[in-house]
Amino acid sequence: MEIDADTNTFLGFAGCNHMQGKLFFEDKLLRFSQIVTTKMACASAEKEHDFLEALKKSKTCRFGNGRLELSYLSEQLLVFKKID
Repeated sequence: MEIDADTNTFLGFAGCNHMQGKLFFEDKLLRFSQIVTTKMACASAEKEHDFLEALKKSKTCRFGNGRLELSYLSEQLLVFKKID
């Protein structure tokens, strides 16, 4: 996933389809909204659906050691690792 802080948008690959949307960031809050994807039929559609739901559900974030951790309350939902 790539995040563009200048335009408050993101884009990336959701497992089968490409995705993009808007984001809101303030302090330790990071919210993803208006998520749209391409509509390819995939064998992993359930996993992709779960990933997108976790992305929508996340409310808080933590940065450190090249990682972005997304959580909802005390439940860790997703962890992204920075790659170059």
